Amino acid sequence: MIKTIHLGSNIITDCEAALEVNKTEVFRLRQHGGVRGGRVHMVVDFDLRDEDGNRIAKIAKNRVVYCADGYAYATERDHCFVQNVKTKEIVAKAEVLPDLTVKVIGTFWVNGYIVKITEDELIAGGITMAGNSIAGCKKAIVLGPGSFALGAG
Repeated sequence: MIKTIHLGSNIITDCEAALEVNKTEVFRLRQHGGVRGGRVHMVVDFDLRDEDGNRIAKIAKNRVVYCADGYAYATERDHCFVQNVKTKEIVAKAEVLPDLTVKVIGTFWVNGYIVKITEDELIAGGITMAGNSIAGCKKAIVLGPGSFALGAG
């Protein structure tokens, strides 16, 4: 099974971890469905935290399963999102695409490190990535204090 995740315009295919920040795997990607004739698709799990480390939301199997006060959410068949009620900013969105693919955008605080993923790019620690394809690696993107690696492991 080939797993694919789009982080902005960056396409990560068949890697054990798409994004690791400060030794924390940010997204868990896996196949779901197919039992008793159900449709097979990719699902993603991740936590959303604010800059102080407080949990904003939890996404499991492409569904918002927890959302903190001050945030709103929606879960549809092919996407879910979390929105800041006050600013109306979409904090994160996960979308199911064809061919066992998931797309994620949003602002992710991981152990004090911020990663912004827009429709077009991934921005972290002064580095901007856009239009890259990374395939068959243990860890596609690894970020840490003063370090950045592609195709690690």
